[in-house]
Amino acid sequence: MTTSNTPRIAMLGFGEAGRAFVSGWGASAQSRVAAYDIKAADPALAPGFATAAAERGVACHATPEPALAGANVAFCLVTADQALAAARAAAPHLPPGLVWLDGNSCA
Repeated sequence: MTTSNTPRIAMLGFGEAGRAFVSGWGASAQSRVAAYDIKAADPALAPGFATAAAERGVACHATPEPALAGANVAFCLVTADQALAAARAAAPHLPPGLVWLDGNSCA
């Protein structure tokens, strides 16, 4: 059996911090990252999130489930006031063994 050490990354929160992380990882992360941002569900904001994601080679979703599908690492980079809501929204979709990294100021 062959296994991979290449992480599949879910980025929860695709604002300034999430975009900076993905940009810093560069092209090597493109096929391994999926993003989720609640604001991507807003029709007025969705095009901006889609453009930012496309520029970085990742897909940005309006719900957490597709971003978390197949992930083994999740970075939660939402604002402090949204940390609990983001964790609750993601909880039903967390794959077994996923490592949750909470990177907001209330962690």
